[in-house]
Amino acid sequence: MFVILGNETYAGIWYAFRWKRVGKAKFQQRPREEWRPVEVPSIVSHSMWEEVQRKLQSRHVGREGKGTYLLSSRISCICGSSARGARNTSQYIPKNAPPDYQRKVYIWYRCCSDERVKGFCGLPHFQAKAVDDIVWSFAYDLIKNPEKLLKGYRDLQEECSEDAERLSSQIDTLTQKIAEEKDELKDLQEQRTRTQSKTVKIPLVYSR
Repeated sequence: MFVILGNETYAGIWYAFRWKRVGKAKFQQRPREEWRPVEVPSIVSHSMWEEVQRKLQSRHVGREGKGTYLLSSRISCICGSSARGARNTSQYIPKNAPPDYQRKVYIWYRCCSDERVKGFCGLPHFQAKAVDDIVWSFAYDLIKNPEKLLKGYRDLQEECSEDAERLSSQIDTLTQKIAEEKDELKDLQEQRTRTQSKTVKIPLVYSR
């Protein structure tokens, strides 16, 4: 369902050159800048499709889960895919168990990459209680030590400032490079124009 809702073809845009063959029966997705948009008949408006994408990227996607997880929609896997809570109920029932015996429920955080085209990244599942305990311990430590929270905020602010300066420097370099390429192209066009203007047309003489 998520694959269908995220398919922009239904909104009137299909992308050519999106995949490339890397084996007999294996395909790999090309970089986004290599895709070529092609207009096709739409089923829904593009504005409606964009609204659906915003809802899919939000914390709640309009469905109720089977359990409550501390880090629901707040964590992602190192492979870039989203991660979510999952629960498994043990099938084991003791022989002398009472009729109202409650089977054990195991709660995990798992990567969702197995639902993607590229396939599962291989990261193991993590017990939700162990992960939640670490998060709660970290949050409690910050509440007890507000100075540490302030320091962390300042460090993050400084890191963001350094990233902004680095990106600004890269933009300036690229802007200068584009200007140089434009000047070079202009010089080539002028040289071609001068060459064409100096070309002498020799009339053809036909002999009888």
